[in-house]
Amino acid sequence: MVAAVSLLALILLLAVPAYAWAVRGRPYGIFAFVILIIALPGALAVHARLSDWVPADLRPWIAVASAYGLLAAAAHLTHLVRARLRPAVFRILVSIPGMVFIAVGALSGLWLLALLPVRGVLWIAGAEGTLASLRWLDLVPVVVGALSVVTSLRVVEEVVRVPLAHSGPDEVTRMPVERYRWRRPAPLARRPLRIVQIADPHIGPWRPVSRLRRMIDDLVAHEPDLVLLTGDFLTMESAGTPGALASALEPLRRLPGRCFAIFGNHDHEAEDEIRGALAERGTSPPLSPARSAGLPARAAGRGRPDAVGAHARWPARPRELRPRLDGAHALALARPRALRPRLEPPLRAPRHRVLRLPAAHRRAG
Repeated sequence: MVAAVSLLALILLLAVPAYAWAVRGRPYGIFAFVILIIALPGALAVHARLSDWVPADLRPWIAVASAYGLLAAAAHLTHLVRARLRPAVFRILVSIPGMVFIAVGALSGLWLLALLPVRGVLWIAGAEGTLASLRWLDLVPVVVGALSVVTSLRVVEEVVRVPLAHSGPDEVTRMPVERYRWRRPAPLARRPLRIVQIADPHIGPWRPVSRLRRMIDDLVAHEPDLVLLTGDFLTMESAGTPGALASALEPLRRLPGRCFAIFGNHDHEAEDEIRGALAERGTSPPLSPARSAGLPARAAGRGRPDAVGAHARWPARPRELRPRLDGAHALALARPRALRPRLEPPLRAPRHRVLRLPAAHRRAG
């Protein structure tokens, strides 16, 4: 059975990149090959080790599970040749198992290599009993993969309170915050400024359009004063499905003039699609150091309020930001490495009352 699974892996390793290269081109063919060559050795090694020590009546099931993971991974990579959002059945039976198999295989290779020195020392010492008792460690990547499915699909609501003042600190600094998960904070005497951040939704198998729309609908029900969309909206599947983002953002129509966005690093591959979706839902076009937008009255505070954005493709330097922030309360949306150099010393004066919101890898909400 180990030989049959290994043969199947070899066939898929050659066939999938060849098909991807022929139909979509060399870059995606190389991408598919690299993904498989990283994942398959670890996956086959775990399969072989489990087949050595699990009871004989379980070995066919191990082989079936490994073969299914291989086929799901190959089918997922193959469908990306003509990427588009697929029905729920395909996501559940192919895309998610395939991606989990790839992740578990890649992790397994690293994990088994890390265990190799320990097992080598035990083998040299003749500690066969200890080696046998530690065989369960082979399953750690599998358990991690299973838990990742649970954590990726669940939604955890978190309320973050950020105390603000009319005069800022002498230099840019991290602000203290209060975080509330699984519980509601005590009500305040005055209604606070409510900001919703929608970051890295990556519409695709893990977060389809219907799920993201429900999440945004729940967030809109909190009646936020600002909605900040901080990039990485699409995956290959959703980029190949016109109208997917506009459909997911439909609840934002109820908040005209309160929604502001910047591009993420993945968004420049489908700029027109994203601009169109944002415009259709009444969201400000993506901000940059060269283009700011006025905040709504509820979020304005005093002075001339502005929202500005920065991304690695549009880095923000103090000399560009200073004219926009001078004398203003401002909100700066920034992806990593987008503020170059850091907002010091040219923006140290307290008059630059800036709330910088990090805008990367804060998933969908």
